[in-house]
Amino acid sequence: PTTSSAGGLVMMGKRNSNDNETNHGGGKESSSSSNTGGKPSKSSLRLKRLGFVGFGGTLGGIVGSLIASFAAHILSLSGLLIVAAVLLEISANLSIELGRIMQRHWEEQMKYLSCGDLASLVSSESLAS
Repeated sequence: PTTSSAGGLVMMGKRNSNDNETNHGGGKESSSSSNTGGKPSKSSLRLKRLGFVGFGGTLGGIVGSLIASFAAHILSLSGLLIVAAVLLEISANLSIELGRIMQRHWEEQMKYLSCGDLASLVSSESLAS
């Protein structure tokens, strides 16, 4: 088992053959930054991304609670309910629009894949006759 550290996080476990390549000269494994010309491995990039996501979530929780506490002092209960309703409406509309975009993308992919299948059917029919 090997350990690698990126962004303050430590990952322990076996190395994946896709993450690090072996040095064919001496049969000894080299580090991820030296065998790819300074390019970090996929697991290293994933750990860094995870660190950024964790930091963003923590920062969002702190800033969000500060905004909520200031809004509670400024707005009354009915004002907070209106703000919550507006934000809920916005998120529902965005969710519906995202579903439409995903549906269009799926339909385009199915058309693209079916065109390839139809082209192979047409070519096989012309060869048979």
